[in-house]
Amino acid sequence: LPRLGPAGGLVLAIALAAAGVGLAMTDWAVPVKIGSFVFAALIFWTGAFSLFRFGGSLIPVVAPSLALAAAGGIGTAHFGRRARQQKKFIREAFSRYVSPAIVSQLGDDPSQLALSGERRDVTYLFTDLASFTALVERTEPRIVVALINEYLDGMCRIAFEHGATLDKIVGDAVVAFFNAPVEQPDHRERAIACALRMDAFAEAFRSSPLARDAGLGETRIGINSGPAVVGNFGGEMFFDYTGHGDTVNAAARLESINKQLGTRICVGAATASGVRSVEFRSVGCLVVKGKSEGIDA
Repeated sequence: LPRLGPAGGLVLAIALAAAGVGLAMTDWAVPVKIGSFVFAALIFWTGAFSLFRFGGSLIPVVAPSLALAAAGGIGTAHFGRRARQQKKFIREAFSRYVSPAIVSQLGDDPSQLALSGERRDVTYLFTDLASFTALVERTEPRIVVALINEYLDGMCRIAFEHGATLDKIVGDAVVAFFNAPVEQPDHRERAIACALRMDAFAEAFRSSPLARDAGLGETRIGINSGPAVVGNFGGEMFFDYTGHGDTVNAAARLESINKQLGTRICVGAATASGVRSVEFRSVGCLVVKGKSEGIDA
């Protein structure tokens, strides 16, 4: 009977090994992959026996089948390990930035995360405690540490509850943003709701005995929406998932303008225009430090 030579058998084994790697690269669940391997092997064996039955030709089936199983198994293990490493990196890198729910969402679908950076529409929120430096100078260190830790814990918890990404904490100031690393179509509404909760928490916290005795100041909040470049900045040894751009700077300026306006929350028109559930009072076009053009707020 005509047989497939060694060269042909090698080509056949390589072809089935490639098919096994291709199946291993799919995003299917492991049971589905195993079923696909079995189905592919059945198709191959059925074709081989049909060729012998009706064509009279013999082709090897054991070696190519082993090549399919080995390549598929090794490929599945390799790509599964890479997926687990990617999820571990996302959990470790973002567990201190975003809420556990968002970390889980990123782990389930890493394609939502652009680690290299991207330009997208975000809403930034800046907070600051009035007269914090003076409080530090006149208050005992242990009281300052206990007071600020409790305050920041409450502020960050509220931010996470509203799906914010924690950018940084600078002293008493909290910087957070919305709509990155995952899409949040309602990021403007989230930021306003978060600011109102933070304001209510901060005012209630000021009335606590410890804060009242220390003379804790009011919390001022600035919010602005617009395009920014968001990604990992800092290099290989240390990185910071943050945003840069005029939108971010304007939010910081709106926070500081509260002192002149006598307000606690100042919101840019770009944010307010996308929120229908809250009424805003316009204060006009503000020309702030570092900007030649005014900001509608």
